[in-house]
Amino acid sequence: MFASKEDIRARWFHPSDRYPEYPRAVDKALASDNKVALVCRPEQMTSLAKYLVEKEQFPRVEESDSWYLIIYDPDRALLEEIGFVLNQ
Repeated sequence: MFASKEDIRARWFHPSDRYPEYPRAVDKALASDNKVALVCRPEQMTSLAKYLVEKEQFPRVEESDSWYLIIYDPDRALLEEIGFVLNQ
């Protein structure tokens, strides 16, 4: 977030953070149908893949330097299913 000069905002599972504006901004973007992405470690993808196949959702996924996977445009249901508590 800081390297992007706050052009990219991120949040964790919980709806609050040490800088409360970030989770609210991410949730507002999701609610407004703006672009959001889910970033996870590859070992977390196993459980996510099972959920996505069951729901017949096949979002765009990219690998970033073998350290992270990026799932583009996850929907609210997916985020809540994996434990995000959204502000809105």
